[in-house]
Amino acid sequence: RLSILTSVALAQAPRCAAVKQACAAPSVAHGARSLASVAPVRDYDPLLARKMVEEENGMLIDCRTLTEFQTGAPPKAVLIPFNDLPSRIKEVEAFTKGDKDWGIVVYCKSGGRASIAKQTLGLMGYTRVSNLGGIAKVREAFPGTW
Repeated sequence: RLSILTSVALAQAPRCAAVKQACAAPSVAHGARSLASVAPVRDYDPLLARKMVEEENGMLIDCRTLTEFQTGAPPKAVLIPFNDLPSRIKEVEAFTKGDKDWGIVVYCKSGGRASIAKQTLGLMGYTRVSNLGGIAKVREAFPGTW
């Protein structure tokens, strides 16, 4: 009986290895990256955010709701609520001209939704994404502009 189980296990080993390999890297095969492979960009840094947006023509994404956005946002902000990001990735691709190393700054009311947006963009292959955090940091980064 042991030899039968051993034979079955050995016969399944290549299949299991192939499944593990396919499951371990499907995103890499489709152009996305794991979070571990994304180079870190400082978060919660108003000076870096301003530099990325104003000097480098980076994209500024407001991850809040339309109602929150209507209460005020910097002029260069593009409203893409964090949960709409996957379905609106074409807008990011158009802004960045398909360059996955283009600077992107995300923010929301307190930083939580922006954190999810940063992770989402990282998994989609974007390497230079900074979570500015919440509105207080946005006002610090872009004072007097809104």
